[in-house]
Amino acid sequence: MSDGNEIYQINKVVSKLPRWFKNGHRINSQILLNYLKLEEEYETVKYEHLAEKCKHLRTFKTNFDQMKNFGEKNHGKIFEVIDTNITLWKPLKKEIYLHYKNYKRELSSKKLDYKFVDNEKELAESTIEFFSKHEFWKATIGNAPKYFVHIQNGKNHIFGLSKFCAFKNITIEEYISSYRYKTNGGNTQKHIARITGKDWVPRNKVNSEIREEFDNWITEFHPNYTLNNASFITITQKKKVPSKRKKFIDPKTLEEQLKLQSVIGAVGEEIALRFELNRIEISGIKNPEKYIEHTSKKNSGAGFDINCLVKKDNRYIEVKSSLNNNLDFFITENEYCTLKQLGEEAFIYFVHVTNLEKKEGKVFKVLRNPILELKANGNLKPIAYKASLGEKTHHNNVYKK
Repeated sequence: MSDGNEIYQINKVVSKLPRWFKNGHRINSQILLNYLKLEEEYETVKYEHLAEKCKHLRTFKTNFDQMKNFGEKNHGKIFEVIDTNITLWKPLKKEIYLHYKNYKRELSSKKLDYKFVDNEKELAESTIEFFSKHEFWKATIGNAPKYFVHIQNGKNHIFGLSKFCAFKNITIEEYISSYRYKTNGGNTQKHIARITGKDWVPRNKVNSEIREEFDNWITEFHPNYTLNNASFITITQKKKVPSKRKKFIDPKTLEEQLKLQSVIGAVGEEIALRFELNRIEISGIKNPEKYIEHTSKKNSGAGFDINCLVKKDNRYIEVKSSLNNNLDFFITENEYCTLKQLGEEAFIYFVHVTNLEKKEGKVFKVLRNPILELKANGNLKPIAYKASLGEKTHHNNVYKK
């Protein structure tokens, strides 16, 4: 290698190291950090040991090959491999060790801003929270989940992603926006095993009823999932657990006088859906319809209308439609809370329906993190109350002739 090319490779990696040590969830970050931890423990690191420690990373081999070779399109050379032994590339050792030292210092100084569940009751509550929000399953689970909490109550079965279920008193929306990378899956799996006193059981060793229920559940939204990757810890609940459809709201319950707005809203959602399909297709993504779900057609109580799951650009979209380009709109408490919790992944698309009959119109404004934006630059005014009247009132006589 020429001196110029070597300097180029060194600078390439040095420029990326701060991001890799800051964003520990990146594949390259995890490979490098796992290597450094193994080196601390064993001094000599063998390829098979690193591969085992990184077995949860779907693209480990591809990424590692790029990290040990020179190449214009590679991430940059970091490792040297001799036989089966791995070492850091000598010109980068000092720089990497310096970043690793700072990384550990920052890690030890940080206070945990989350709590894990303390017992099976709290674990069950987290699992029920996960299972009750089907519109977030695909986004939360990712590509290759392996560990699931399972609750059985008679013939009812519910499942939850272990990494989510280990957290105490959080919603799925908060997990997606804030907690997903607070800790790794290994910590959550060990914690759940510890508080339940149980071992994780591979799918091929659980009874056929659980297997069938799990297979039906996960293939509904993850049809390409490798079923035998799954392992379970089962807890039993005496109380009835809600079915996954309990929180669904039938759109037909909308009041009669809002029929026109309902039609406008439906047309606006179709316009927004076409806009979103076109947006991600232009970005170079093939078969964009695979990444978009018209959520409100399945669940009117989701808190958003359209879900677009594209790598590094997940969007939970609430659509606000009108026959003009007015930015005044109504927002429900459910929408407000959901969009607030989703943070940077929450959007409002404003649609001007120009021809209701022909379903024509355009998205004329896109608002990211809308609740934060409304608080900073908009106006939120409470205008409705939910009321109920008990039977025991002072003036409840019925007069008859």
